[in-house]
This record gives sequence, structure tokens and C-alpha cells, in this order.
Amino acid sequence: MSDPTQSAHPGAPRTRVALIVVAGGADALGAGEPTALHEAGTPALDRVARDGHLGRVVLGAPTCWAGFLGLLGQEPGVLAIGPAELRAAGVDAGGARWAARADFVTVDSERVLDAFGGGVGDPEAAALLDAVAAELALVGDVLAGARLVRLSGPRNVLLAHHELPPGLPAWHAGRRTLRSALGADGPARALFDVSHRALAAHDVNAVRLDLGENPANALWLHGAGPLGAAGPAQLAAPSWSAGRRVAIVSDGGAPSGVAAALGWDAVEAAGDADALCAGALEALTAHDCVVVRTSAALAAGLRAHDDVRGARAAAFSELDARLVGPLLGALEESGPFVLAVAADGAFDAESRTFSSEPVWCGVLASGGAGHGGTAFHERACAEGARLDGPAAFSAFVEHALHAD
Repeated sequence: MSDPTQSAHPGAPRTRVALIVVAGGADALGAGEPTALHEAGTPALDRVARDGHLGRVVLGAPTCWAGFLGLLGQEPGVLAIGPAELRAAGVDAGGARWAARADFVTVDSERVLDAFGGGVGDPEAAALLDAVAAELALVGDVLAGARLVRLSGPRNVLLAHHELPPGLPAWHAGRRTLRSALGADGPARALFDVSHRALAAHDVNAVRLDLGENPANALWLHGAGPLGAAGPAQLAAPSWSAGRRVAIVSDGGAPSGVAAALGWDAVEAAGDADALCAGALEALTAHDCVVVRTSAALAAGLRAHDDVRGARAAAFSELDARLVGPLLGALEESGPFVLAVAADGAFDAESRTFSSEPVWCGVLASGGAGHGGTAFHERACAEGARLDGPAAFSAFVEHALHAD
């Protein structure tokens, strides 16, 4: 079998690969109504539908994070987001055996109101975390000896000596009550209670309320995983990346930790689709392959007050115009290429929570014969290949490399 990382013609340019992962990008298919992706203007993705191949992936993942790892050839549970964040931050675990994300959120007495904690950032977030840490030092039982590490935005890490439950991100709670989502006891509930006591009346949140901003008034524990003696484990890279120099381009944090675990490079491009595109194009000057992960569509749906589908459609249109289109154009100009796109999880617009449905994907290879579709959306992908599991998606991308 020929080496798919090399051109069939000696001296020809090496085939470049770009995988764009849209966090929470799939929509739950309802009874015939159009999804956000169907309503969006996406000429670049439509090119994938017309000249490439579409499908849906059954990842069996309980979160978008696990889905992201699945698209990189990993089975659920191999690297939780907490240990990945720790690895990206380069923080010494100090003997801790478990790590989990501890995110600022906004809650009332019954539910999660804002899974991003009002978009809180430093220096406010650092002051709030110090207040929680002071309370945490007084707590025994399930959180004895635990410590908090500040990251950025609403993100923090909790390090613990005792086992932590895996936990789900705050937005998975949807419209459920806090008691239903957190339970009555355990580490997640304990951290929530400690943090809410420390933050509910904090001066920072009083000012935020005066300014009409959501207070960051609790911490939400999720994405816990064990730490080995040498920290988070190394992972086996997917087959389509064999012999390639790969970079993960993201807004930083846990994806950079995945890059380290796979032996890849990480490029942090904080900002919008333009920043991610610029980071990907720069990475392609020194790498054969880039993996770009964006959470814009998921964030748009979670932050929308009324028209969730419209907000997500606008986000898809922007991603197509400012990330997919420019990256596809650059790949075409550089020589042989494969462009793959996939969602890492599904979003239920009705309940505003995670859906376990299969997720859309597509692949376009230079010179490859496509299936002749006209538009890229969930229903078109549902008519394509059904890919069962991470290995099947890896084979889907690798087949495009051989077909190029």
C-alpha cells in the first residue's frame, strides 16, 4: 500500500491535511424543521457537500470534549478535560491524584443561568477564586487538601488527593434544577456550596450586578480525571496523522494539553474565527497537518436569549466566511490537500443542553470525486456514510488521503 502522506509523483508537493472541529456544532434533528446549519449561508461547506463526501459519526461520547478526543481517534475517557488543562498550563500537581475543571457560573436558587459566569475574567476572577480558596482551606471531608489553580476566563482547575466524579459541564444541566444536576452530596456539591457561600455577596459580584452583568457566584466541577505518577497519560495519534507534523490550533487551554499528550504542537489563537484562521495558516508553514477547534457555534447558542437557532446560524455563517473558506482557499493554492470538518457533539436547541445524536462530518480531497450534493447540513450528512466510532472516522479521513 502506498504511503498516504506522500504524493504519488516524486518531487510533488506533500499533501496537507486540515481538520476543523466545531464544538457542539451538530443540532438535534427534529421532526422535519430546518436546523441552524441548514439556515446558515455556508458556501465553503457547501463545496465540501458538492465535491467531497458527507456522513455522520457515532462517537458514543457524553460530552463535546470526549467527542473532540473521539475525532482524534481516542475512546471516551482516555483523557479528561481537567488533566488536559493541567498539562496545558504546565502546573505542578503537587502530589494531587485527580484534576477537574472548576468553572465560574451564574446561578439563582434553582438553576444555572449562565454557564460562562457572565464572561468573568481577571483581575475579577482571580479575586473571586482567592475568596473561594480561603473558604476551601477550612473544609474537610471530601475536599480535604484540595486546592484551586487559576486558568483564564471562567476556567479554573481543582486538584484533589481523593477521587473526583467525572461530572458534566454546567450547560448540560439545561433547565434541570441544581439539586437534580449536582445531587445532594459529593465533591461537586461540596465545592458548589463552598463557592456559593464565598461569592454570593462578594464585592466583585456586587459591582457586576450594579453594571448589569451576571455575577460569577459559584464554581461548577466537571471533567475530572486521574493523574498518574508522570501526570496525564500519553495518547496514540490517529492513523491519518502518521508521519506528519501536526499542530492543534485553538483558543488555548485543554486542546493544547491534548496536543502535548499526542506529541503534537499547540498554537494558541485567542479571539474569533479570524484569529483561528490566521493561527492555522501560520501553522501550515511549518506543519503538514492542522487541527482547528472552535466553540463559537456552541457559545452562540448558549448565550442567545430568544432565537437560539438564528444565533447559531449566524455563527455558522461567520465560521464559513472567516475560517473554512479562507483555509480551504489557502490549501487549494498550496497543492494537494484534504480538508475534513466535523462537529464533536450535538446541541438540543429546545432544551439548550447536550444531545447524544450522531454528529455531522465531511471530507474534501483535491482531485477527488464527490457525491454531488448541493448544501452542507445535518440531513444531507445523514444521507451519507454512517461512521461507528473513532476508528471509523479516522478511516474516513485516511481514505480521502489515499484518494487524493
